[in-house]
Amino acid sequence: MILSICICGCSNLRPHNLPGLDSPPDNGALHARFFGTSTVYLSDGESSIMIDGLFTRRSFTQHRKYGFLPDSEAIANGLETAGIDNIDGLFVGHSHFDHALDAEMTAQQTNAKLFGSPSTLRLFPNFSHKSEVIVGKPYLFGKFTVTAFETQHVPKDSFIQNFEYFLTAIYAKGHEFMCAGKVYSFLIQHGDTDILIIPSSSLEQGDLPANTKADIVFLSIGLLSKQPNATKYIANYWENAVKETKAKVVFPIHYDDFRKPISADGELTLPLPLADKILLTMTELNKLANEHNTDGKNVKVIFPPVIKPFLLEFD
Repeated sequence: MILSICICGCSNLRPHNLPGLDSPPDNGALHARFFGTSTVYLSDGESSIMIDGLFTRRSFTQHRKYGFLPDSEAIANGLETAGIDNIDGLFVGHSHFDHALDAEMTAQQTNAKLFGSPSTLRLFPNFSHKSEVIVGKPYLFGKFTVTAFETQHVPKDSFIQNFEYFLTAIYAKGHEFMCAGKVYSFLIQHGDTDILIIPSSSLEQGDLPANTKADIVFLSIGLLSKQPNATKYIANYWENAVKETKAKVVFPIHYDDFRKPISADGELTLPLPLADKILLTMTELNKLANEHNTDGKNVKVIFPPVIKPFLLEFD
């Protein structure tokens, strides 16, 4: 059964399909939290890792006013709300601000070791508890094994590139976040569960080692609708990220307007259709999910709860 999405008005997506838990499981079960964009937290109650660690959700006007700096209050509140006070490893997908802006401060507040590309680490010259990501190297944290693979950033046409340059570098004075640097996707293994997290919407054949398996894929879907041949691009992306890995569950991520705060009800705001047609993307993804199955079962496409923990156990 493919789970659909429900839209409130034209901008808010209600991720009601997978109910979140009121508190983390007390039996050490593997669980996750999603904080919007591609910030994903995984824990088994003993060890934990996080991807990106972004909590600052300011408009470009606010960035121009306050500087292109992390919102320390938003980071502290986000971590406190989720009850997160320690993270073993924080891995940054690439150096754009919607991935890297809060990485240093989030790592500081959680005693995490920060892993990123050379361009990401240069953003934080005064932070010492950091290490350059080595592609293909397994990093061990308790029962977690994290392996990074170099992938590509989702393509952007010249209009998007020029518009982003104006907003980020010129208007908001965030020049240092314009270069993506090396881009990574992450394979996280925990016991019998393999999880693939793709922070930017691109995965080509050969980006992952042959026969890589993933039970669960956190699939960035931002800008899929803006590709010149979106249907073909999405099908190729699905083939490499989902079919080839024999995934059973797909969690869309990086679909939200990261200039807008998360609502009190745990809702994220979709970008305007002119910027990204998320409904078109989801229509294509649901078609693809309906067309194939893994082990005799349809692949489930599920929007994860926001902030609340949810179990990573599926039949």
